[in-house]
Formats: sequence, structure tokens, C-alpha cells
Amino acid sequence: SKLVAAGCKIQMAAPTAGCAGVLVSSNQASMIQSQVTGCGGDGVHVTGWRSRMNVHDCTSNNNGNSGFAVSQQGKLSVGHGCEASGNGLAGFACLGAGSHLVLGHGCTAADNGAIRVNTSALEQPGSAADYPMARGCGIYAHESHVTIGEQLTVHGGQYGVLACGVGFLIQVGKDSCVSSCVKDGFSAQAGGLARLGAMRPARACAGGHCHAHVPA
Repeated sequence: SKLVAAGCKIQMAAPTAGCAGVLVSSNQASMIQSQVTGCGGDGVHVTGWRSRMNVHDCTSNNNGNSGFAVSQQGKLSVGHGCEASGNGLAGFACLGAGSHLVLGHGCTAADNGAIRVNTSALEQPGSAADYPMARGCGIYAHESHVTIGEQLTVHGGQYGVLACGVGFLIQVGKDSCVSSCVKDGFSAQAGGLARLGAMRPARACAGGHCHAHVPA
């Protein structure tokens, strides 16, 4: 089966801690020109090795965990012009070996990690709340594979782009811009690897443009 959502607005009036606005588990889905906001967990969460989701021209803002997340070998393709801003943890999160996140042309992540995260027993397993380093990242990868297209914009938060564990950030596209992060614009930690294409230097990030942290 396949879920197709177009022109939808998904909002939780009384958010339940840990609950995603859209959860795709061992299934296929697509979402076009839709808005997800105010959810207690992730705005959109794709999980399971059979799960595939395509998202185009959508926003996922002001959610308790991440705007868009993929875990447990799922694949999430986020198309042109999608935005993840004001979320409690990360804008975009790719979690665990075998998971794959593709960000298309002109995606935006801004001011993530600023709100308090409310966790409970209802929390979706494998969510970014299980990964403390995800808090405040525009894009976070843990032992997983992220491909980023051209003209990515990341503003604010702790890190612009963070690869943690054996995570790969492959070829951040040209004309991408990261600015005003508390720590690094781009960071690789605990065996993570960041590969940067021709792009603009990070601006006004306290930790600098790019930093590889070597475990002691």
C-alpha cells in the first residue's frame, strides 16, 4: 500500500510527547505541498527497511523532536524547497546504519534545538531523542548516509551539519550556506565523515567552518 498526501495541514492541538505527525513504517508514502507543525515528536518520521517516502515543497516546523527523520534502514527523499525550522532537536535527521536521507535543491533548516524536548514512554523508537548530539543540528547523521543537493541553507542552532559515528555526509552541493551556529558550521565526530563540495564558507559560526573531532 502507499499513502499519498497533497495540500495537507497536519497540526496537533494538544501534542502528545514522542508522537510523530506523519509516521511511515514498513510502507511507502509521498507528501506534496503540505505543512506539519506542533507535533510532540518528529514532524515526519520514516522507519524500517521497507519504508520509502518522497516529500516535495513541504514544511515541518516547531515540532518536539526533528522536522524530518529517517531511521532503521528507511529512505527519505526530501525534494526542492522543503523547510525544517524551530524544531526541538534537529531539522533533518538520519539515524542508524542503512538509513538514507536525500535532500534536494534549496532545502532550509533554521533555528532548531531551541525549544524544550518533552520525552515519554510513548516516544517513537529510533527517534532523534535517542541521540543527544542531534540537538540543535540543522542536519544530523548517525552511522548513516546523507546526500545534500545544491543551495542548502542552514541558520542558527548548535551545528549546521554534523556527522556522528560512522556517518557520511556526501558532497554538500555548491552555493550552500551555513550561518550563525553556536559551534561548527560542519563537523565530523566519533568516526563520522563530511565531504564538502564547492560551497560558501560558514559565516558567524563560533567553532569555524569545518572541524573534525578525533576521539581520545
